[in-house]
Parts: sequence; structure tokens; C-alpha cells
Amino acid sequence: MADSAQIQAQLVSTGAPPFATLLDSKCQLLLDQAVSGGAGTAAYMQVAQAFPALTQYLQSQGNAAYKQTVNAAGNGVTLKATDGKSTLTFDNILSTGQAPIIPNTQIVGIATFTMASPEPDQLTRIGQAGWEIFDDIHKIYSAYELWGQLIKPLGLRAQSLISNVIESWTESSSESAASVGGDIELSTMNAVAEESSEVTEVVVDGAETAEMTIAWGGAAETFGLSLLIAAIPWLLGKLSKTFVLNVQALNVSGTDFTWSIPYISEGAAQVQPQSSALPTPATITNPLTDVTSRVVQQADFSFTNTDGYEGLGFILALTPANETNPVAAVVVNVPWSGDNRIAVVDPFSEQKQPIPWPTLFQLNSVSNGAVNCMYDGGQQGSNLQAFNSVTVQPGQSVGPQYIEDKDSGECAFETATFTLVVNGPESTNIGNVAFSEGSSSYSGTSSNTALIQVMCSNNAGDESTIVVTVTGTS
Repeated sequence: MADSAQIQAQLVSTGAPPFATLLDSKCQLLLDQAVSGGAGTAAYMQVAQAFPALTQYLQSQGNAAYKQTVNAAGNGVTLKATDGKSTLTFDNILSTGQAPIIPNTQIVGIATFTMASPEPDQLTRIGQAGWEIFDDIHKIYSAYELWGQLIKPLGLRAQSLISNVIESWTESSSESAASVGGDIELSTMNAVAEESSEVTEVVVDGAETAEMTIAWGGAAETFGLSLLIAAIPWLLGKLSKTFVLNVQALNVSGTDFTWSIPYISEGAAQVQPQSSALPTPATITNPLTDVTSRVVQQADFSFTNTDGYEGLGFILALTPANETNPVAAVVVNVPWSGDNRIAVVDPFSEQKQPIPWPTLFQLNSVSNGAVNCMYDGGQQGSNLQAFNSVTVQPGQSVGPQYIEDKDSGECAFETATFTLVVNGPESTNIGNVAFSEGSSSYSGTSSNTALIQVMCSNNAGDESTIVVTVTGTS
């Protein structure tokens, strides 16, 4: 082969999930613990936090972190790195006959990426993409010895990409949590572009036979996202006064969903999936190991506060695929002080009318009947407990009762809130009224305006008056 071939390789979607979690018995046990709350949720997150340590190890070791092995057939290569606990594996295989490895496509190879946390409580994340390889004069299709030599350069270049992307994150110019997301995205794009411009020599029998370049853009979602989700706690941990919340939505149902974040009260979403799709569980087959795995598809998010005295609050809405209205809203509130709150609620009222997102957040961001930054139990003369378990007959009222918010100490930067729960006959809930205080004025929001009306009279320099009127029970 006297002439040198110019080879172009690129990663593309195979139709398999680009990023998912192995749904085996270990994962199922962890998920069952996670949704139980308390210690179970903490145990799940502790296992998931093994990945940041692995990412930090990869950054510190660079290319020396990886061991490369080639399979017996000579058409597959595996990169493996471990920090002694968690393991990263990158399997690549090319078809032995240069024919498409997936029928009716131009995909001639498969790249499978896995990250596994330590045993025995193990989580394994899996991503997959396909290799398309082209040359200018079709020499690789007429010379099998050249084709077989492509697998090692592919592995080496993948190793270099992972190292350089992680290194670019550590060198990003982020000075605050608010800028982390944009800075990391930009540094990732720059690292991918730099790696895509590199030329690799393909050598057969000691002589250069071809020059290969790899377009890595398609790797960003599959492998870049996997590493990024793992690295975010480590990267953000280097910033001071940063409050980080990692959210993971896994779809184990039989319904395809799409997600959206329609409302953020405090903080910012720094990392979120490129696609809004949250499909049902699927399967991924690794042709190098001939192992088929059932995986649960997921959406991972990282939120940070943008100020040292700010909390985090947002709504994650879930909508069935091919429908327009969400069927569930996950309300998350992690205040700078006070109790955390997560609630899965119906975004529609009892009259089947959509509840405005700010109103839905206010109604569900504190526990029913919960009090935040309010004097109670007689402190300062304020007593919200006077309304607990009290029965009000038709035509009668309860009160007036003096209440007062706290505005010092940890509450100096907090909004005072409390929720009044209104139940009808047989303890059937009619609705709730969420109250908040700001700038010496109270406001109240009813979840059922047809039956519960709220009026707040705020007089500058004087006490405010709150009146709640219930007009019926159904």
C-alpha cells in the first residue's frame, strides 16, 4: 500500500440509551432504600458519591490511570481505570469483516462506557455509541491488516479525550457556582474540538499506512455527561459558600415521560440532560463481552445556590410522552435554614384547572401545617397552634389570634411561611392556604379558590389582618 489513506472516525448514536443505570438486583435494592427516605436515601446517595472520587483520581493520574488490553480476535480494545474502589471501563469493538455491525447503518463498531461503584452496594452506569469510519480511497475496506490496526489508536485517543476533558474542567475559570454550568460546557466543547483536530498515525509492519482523525462531538452526551455528573460534586466543592443539590430522576415505570423545570424559586440548574426525554427501561448489549443488560434511564441534575445566604427551590414536572399536560410535579425546597421539603403533587386543582407554578411551589414547599421563621406557642404572644384541630361551625369564626414572624438570627435572610390546612366533614381535605411574609406584609395563596378565599390587609406601620373565609365543603 504505497499511498497513505486519510481516515475519519466519528461516534454516533446507536439508538441505545446514551446514559443509564444497570437495573440489577443490587440497583433495585438501593432504589427501594432510596425511596424509603431518611437513612435509606442517604445510603443510596453515599453509594452514588463514589463516582466523584474516581473522577478526581482520573484527573490526578492522567493517561497513566488506564490499562489497555486487546481481545484475542484483535478487533476489540478495553480501557480500564480504577482508584481501588470504583472502576471505569471503555470497551470498543469493530466488525471483523468491515460490514456494518448494526444492519442498515454505517456503524462498523460499538463503544460501551461503564462506571461501577464499589461492591457490595454497587451502582453501574452504562452508555453506548457507535463508530462510523470512512476513508478517502476505501483502502481500509481492501486491507484487513489495516482495519485491525485501527482499534488501538481508537482506544488511545479515547483515553486522551477523557483525560483532557476532565483536566479542562479543573482549569475552567469558574469563580462562583452561578457560572459553573456555562464554564464547564464551554471547556468541554473546547477540549472535544482540540481532540478532534489531532491526527493519529496508523502503523502496519512498522510503516505508516494511514492518518486518522476522530470527530468526538458525538461522545459528549454519552461519555462526557457520565463523567460530568460524577465530577460535579467534586468541582463545585472547590467553591466557597456553595450549596449543591444533586437530583436524579429514574424512570422504572412502563410509560415514557418528558421532564421540564418550569419554575425555580432560588438557585440555578447548573447541569441537566441535553434531552428532555425520560424513556422506559431498555436493554444495552456490549458486543465485546456479549453481555446484555437491562437499564433504567435517568435524568441527572445539579443545582447550586447563587448567593451564600440563598437556598434552593424548584419544580420538576413530568409529562407523558405525546401529551401536553404534566401529570405530576415534584416540588423541592431546600431552604438556607429550616426543614427541607420534597413533595410529588398534582399540578391541577380539584376543578381540573392548572395551578400557576409559583402558587404550586408556595403551597407545597413547606409541610402541611409546618411553620418556618414564625413565633409560636405563645412566644412574643404569637400562637399559630390556636388553629390546630379546631372545629368551626357554619356562620362562626376562630380568632382573632395574634401571630408574629421572626426577623433575626438565621431568619434574617429567610421568608417567614406557614400553611393552614382546611378539612371538611370526615377530615376530607378541602384545600390549603399558604402564607408568607415579606417587607412587613403578608400574602396568602389558596389551593381551592372556589371554596377558600383569603384577604390580607397590610397597613404600613400597623398590624396586618388576615381573614380566611370558607364558603363550602364541596
